[in-house]
Amino acid sequence: MTVHSAIEMSLADAKALVATIGYDPNWSTAELLAACEHMSPAQKSRMGLALRTIATAERQEAAELEAEGRS
Repeated sequence: MTVHSAIEMSLADAKALVATIGYDPNWSTAELLAACEHMSPAQKSRMGLALRTIATAERQEAAELEAEGRS
């Protein structure tokens, strides 16, 4: 059974959190894992939430721009 968290994070908070590790969207998975290896499980969970928040915002923005291009 999968339990999904209802915790949300603002885009500004997400960007601030990933900035603490100098995150680069071009990083490989290995580079991201290395940057987070010193974190506690709770901190890693928050980082994952931050990355998902940013990715969701970027997908929504791309979808909106695409929809504007169609009209």
